[in-house]
Amino acid sequence: MAQWFWYALAAMVLLGASNLFFKLWAKENAFDFKALLPFVAIIALGFLAAFAYAFIVLKPSMNWLYYVAAVVLLSALAVAFISLALQKGKVAVVTAVLSLSTVLVAMLSFVFLQDKFSAKELFALALALLALLLLAV
Repeated sequence: MAQWFWYALAAMVLLGASNLFFKLWAKENAFDFKALLPFVAIIALGFLAAFAYAFIVLKPSMNWLYYVAAVVLLSALAVAFISLALQKGKVAVVTAVLSLSTVLVAMLSFVFLQDKFSAKELFALALALLALLLLAV
């Protein structure tokens, strides 16, 4: 098997374990956005300081800022929604739905990166989408 497969498998195992611990945390701690505001403000100030330093010293292109800002913002929002989902749902079902983000990534990579998919890959993506629909009902 290709080397990337083993890296992806290791990441999947580690993310699965982290989701279990995330569920344990979410079950014991109600997710309160107001309580997190000081923490979020400190992290935001840290990122602003890091960006300021990077732009003064490294002078990267503006694309760099957009990519990093998008990753940080979308990841923070994802963590908030994951914790809410784990508070109310079964960890196995929530993480199954989360793992189906691959279908969205495939669609976006087709549109924006012009990725091509074989018939076998399209069939697998269709099965994943069907699994998501079955979990939703």
